[in-house]
Amino acid sequence: MRTAAKDLHSGRYGGGVANALHVMAELVAALHKPDGSVAVPGFYEGADDIGASERETLATIPFDEESLFTSIGAEPRGEPAHTTLERLWLRPCLDVNGIWGGYTGPGGKTVIPCEAHAKLTVRLVPGQDPDRIAQSVKDFLASRCSDACELRLGADRGQSAAYEVPLDHPLLHAVETALTQTYGQQPYRVRSGGTLPMSDIVRRELGVDTVMFSFSTADEDFHAPNEFFRLSSIDDGLRAWIALFRLMGETSAQDFARFSHHRRSATTP
Repeated sequence: MRTAAKDLHSGRYGGGVANALHVMAELVAALHKPDGSVAVPGFYEGADDIGASERETLATIPFDEESLFTSIGAEPRGEPAHTTLERLWLRPCLDVNGIWGGYTGPGGKTVIPCEAHAKLTVRLVPGQDPDRIAQSVKDFLASRCSDACELRLGADRGQSAAYEVPLDHPLLHAVETALTQTYGQQPYRVRSGGTLPMSDIVRRELGVDTVMFSFSTADEDFHAPNEFFRLSSIDDGLRAWIALFRLMGETSAQDFARFSHHRRSATTP
């Protein structure tokens, strides 16, 4: 975002020109309504309503909302018509990952910044078109900029559709059995936001589904300065992978081939 040709002295120009940081702050704040839902028209297009069966499945998850928010030092916020678990797993979201500009060094500097920056990401759910949603966000941002401001959208990082493993896939059942053998209890099926475009690409181009089989846990502070990985997970992972390979060997190749052929037939023009 640019509002002038150069940074300006606030004593000479304060109150008479637009401040790029003010404009950017207003712009990113407008992306959400006061209740926490996304204000961009068309943002929820393709996100199906949550059905009774999905809510019944969520009810079986031993989710402790109070403990979650206590552990991260935050308060719940989001679409008012949905529970925290529904917001985290079944609804799309839009976030500002960073905003900066102007003088941020020690002491004061009476400057009106001419330039400000922000980074955004969007998490979608199955059924949404990433190109369409991205364009909706861009149109919304552009529509809120006056002629006195210059908004430049940076190069796209790239995008992919949300991916969901078919509930009846034989590999998913093999994974669940392997985890049960490793930990001595049946795992829960969950959803999570993650930037894994390969899953969508492999399904779209090859008609083959993938199952993530990793052993990091939700409390390991992904992308934070103190991100970590438990050493015990290495041993657990090795045991689980061995169990999975054995189960895959016992699963009929025809089951996998038939399922992949079904997916390919459904996805190839």
